[in-house]
This record gives sequence, structure tokens and C-alpha cells, in this order.
Amino acid sequence: MKTNFQIMIELLAVIPRHFFLIFCVFVYLSIVRSLRYKRCHKIKSKFVKRPLSEMTAKEAYEIMQQLQELEFPYNFHNSLSFGLLKTAGIPTISKLLVATGNLSQKNASKRAADTEVLLAEVQYSDPTSERYLQAVARISFLHSRYRSSGKILDEDLLHTLSSGVVETFRFIDKFEWRTLTDVERCAIGVFHKNLGEGMEIPFTPLPSCKEGWRNGLHFANELEEWCYGYEKKVSGRTQSNMVLARRIMGVATASVPSFMRPIMKGVITATMDEHMRISMGLENTSPILASIIHVVRVIRKFIIRHFHLPRPNFMRVKIVADAPNPASGLYNIHKYVVHPWYVKPSFGQRWGLKAWVVKWFGTGIVPGDLGDLYRPQGYDIRTVGPTAQEGKGIGEMEVNVEKLRGQKEMSCPFSFGNMR
Repeated sequence: MKTNFQIMIELLAVIPRHFFLIFCVFVYLSIVRSLRYKRCHKIKSKFVKRPLSEMTAKEAYEIMQQLQELEFPYNFHNSLSFGLLKTAGIPTISKLLVATGNLSQKNASKRAADTEVLLAEVQYSDPTSERYLQAVARISFLHSRYRSSGKILDEDLLHTLSSGVVETFRFIDKFEWRTLTDVERCAIGVFHKNLGEGMEIPFTPLPSCKEGWRNGLHFANELEEWCYGYEKKVSGRTQSNMVLARRIMGVATASVPSFMRPIMKGVITATMDEHMRISMGLENTSPILASIIHVVRVIRKFIIRHFHLPRPNFMRVKIVADAPNPASGLYNIHKYVVHPWYVKPSFGQRWGLKAWVVKWFGTGIVPGDLGDLYRPQGYDIRTVGPTAQEGKGIGEMEVNVEKLRGQKEMSCPFSFGNMR
């Protein structure tokens, strides 16, 4: 008697190949459809019977992890970079950055790497971890002397914080295969409120500051609305804006072949809000290139939504290393733009596709080149920053870390008595 398996093989043998191929494609697309939204539904299910006002900072972090490491790693990271680019369109910020020289041609790549390291440590670390607390304390210290002298306004810091919300919302909703749910938007709001409180950024310009916000979604929506209003109020084409914008664009396109740099600049300007592009003095993208970019993004959305299986846990995208470098006890970052600051010279980093692109078309410098110049051994969070500030502020940071540790990071930021 034939087994079921033998019968199935015989049936497949008589089915025309094109029908079998169509059947396989149908099965695959059905599997993609059933799995593609599974993570999204799981995140939403936790707040079907619970109000968003009960979301804790821990829960917000866990949702953020899934969004930035599994669901939308590409555009989550891009939104972070664009949030920093927007600082070039705010005159008070650009004037200070140009004056300090930290974004001069000589220092730009290290400044960009230091900024990315600190923001990645904040965004990818548990809010109760030592790494998160040290990163928040370090950012606060580096800003402290400019805040006390009035060179950095509280509104500028609130704008920098709110840009993280605005650009994340904009990039994912506009360029990704699906939009964010209210639960996910709430998590991003909770995360940024927790961060803003840790950095002692006043929320007084927001309409509901006195009476408090209903939940993280309410907070994020107000922050988004305020951010756009502030940009339109203070942005304007100034010399410092244009100088800073040119330097940042130079950093962003340094590893791109010279013949492709105008295209890359066009991609960047096509992605920006119009009022910020004008404020930075950047040329508009040509209509033809803008149309091509739009078509490519639409195709990408369609392919990911209908043909890509969701990213599995073992393929999580990590910007910074989970554990210290065993040889140095310091942490490494996995991505770089211009020079490989703090990148461990692994085989993939030295001989992978990006390494060859950098060697042929970019700076020619890959991780491990030029000895310890780009600190392949890693970084100490407590000393990250401009060379003149390295090793400074350790005492102040330790005090701030203890203060942050005493706060209730894991509680709900929007519970009664903790709404402002």
C-alpha cells in the first residue's frame, strides 16, 4: 500500500509545472501576509483592555526595541540622522555649533560619531541600565555650560528632543511598509518624555504642561505640533545655517562616489521638510529625481509588505554592541559614516561590501586602518564628546546618575501625580 507521502509525490508529478509554481507563490504570499502583521498585532494586544495612560517606561522601551531593531531598522536609524540634520536649520543652534568649531572639516567626523554614540546609547538601552543613565548624564554635562550661559535655549533643547518624535513619525508613516499604531506612537511619546525629564528639559511651551497629558500619545502629538510651529517661527536662512548645512551634507556624502554625490544630496533634500530645506539654503531636488525617489520608495513599500517575511530575532539590527569589547572593556559601534570611529575591525567591517565601497570611492579608511587613530578599541560613555571635554565632568555625571537612578523610570509617566 502506498503511503500518503508517495501519493502526494505522484500527484505533484502530474500537475503542470506552472500550476505548481503558482500554488507555491500563493502559499508563500499567504504565509507572508499571516506573519507580516503578527508583531504589530501582538504589540497592540497588550493595550486592548488597558488604557494607554498605564504604559510604563519599561514597556515603551520594549516596544521601541521591536520597532528599531526588527520592524523598521532602516528608517528608524535614518529618522535619527535627519533629526540631527534639522539642527542646522535653527539659527541659535547653528550659530553655536559653527562658533565652537566642533563641526569644522577637521572635527566633523568625530563630532558626528560622538553624537550618534550618545543618542544610540540612550535609544537602544534599557532606561534603568547603567549605560542609559551614563549617556543621559553625559549629554546633560556637555550641554550644561551652554545652557548656563544662555547660548543654548530651553526651546532649542525641546526642539532637538521633539525632532526625535517628529522625524520617527514622519519617516515611518511616509516611507515604511505600514504606519505606526497609536500604541507605538504612545511608546515613542513615553520614551521621549522620560528622556526629556532626565535631561531636565522644561515642557512649559506645550499647551497641556500645567494640567498634564492623558498619555504618551497625547504628549507626542502636542510635541509634534509644537515642533513644527517652532521651526516655522525661528527658522530662516542665515550664514551659520548654510555653513553648518554644507558641513553636515559633506559628512553625509563622504563615503559616496563623487559622481553620485549630487544624487545623494538630492535624496536628502527631497526627504526634508520644505521650510527646513529653505532655512539651510539647500537647493531643491529636481522634479525628475524627486519622481524617481518617490517611485523607488513606493516599490520598496510594496515589496516589503507583500513579499518579505518579518525579520527574525536573530537578525536584530544593532547599532551599538550589547557587551563590552573583551580586549578593552569598552563599547563598539557597528555603523560609521565618514571615518570608522569606535568600530571594531572585524572581518566583515574590513572586507565586507561597505568596506570595498569606502576603499574604492570614499575616504579609503576602513576599521583597523591607521592603528588606534579612530579608537577601534571602543569608547567609554563617560568620556565621549569633543576632545577638549574628554575626561571632564566625571564627578558631575556621577551625581546626576545617582539622581536619575532615584527617579521612577519604570513607573508610568502619565499616572496620577506624575503627569507634568
